[in-house]
Amino acid sequence: MPEIHPDEQARVTIIAVGVCQYQNFHLLTGPGLDLQNLKAVFVDDPELALYSPAQYRELLNPTSELLRQTINQYILDRGADNDILIFYFSGHGAAIGANDFAFCTTDTIRLMDEHAILPMTAVSFTEILQNALDKEGNTCFCY
Repeated sequence: MPEIHPDEQARVTIIAVGVCQYQNFHLLTGPGLDLQNLKAVFVDDPELALYSPAQYRELLNPTSELLRQTINQYILDRGADNDILIFYFSGHGAAIGANDFAFCTTDTIRLMDEHAILPMTAVSFTEILQNALDKEGNTCFCY
């Protein structure tokens, strides 16, 4: 396994999101465990972990507003261009139009069609990606 340079490692922020409880979708049982496992691998396990607890932000059952606020705060707190965001999501998702994907939060509204949502009640991948761009229009984004 290639070594990670400490400067690169320090530029990483992990935002881990798990949604189990929904107002308009069925309950999911896995996202809470997914977050526990992710944190164990990235932060807690002394043999595997590469990152400090300060680099790990976890949201369990957020609203769309809280998820947006967390992404916005990450953008405002970034120390430099070329910071690395690892964004992890476990929960329901939905296609938006032909070219986008939405992460469903606790308050996402499902429309009459079981596969459709009210887009402004979820957080789209494009929305996150556009906010994560640096001054030169570059982003280092993992998901």
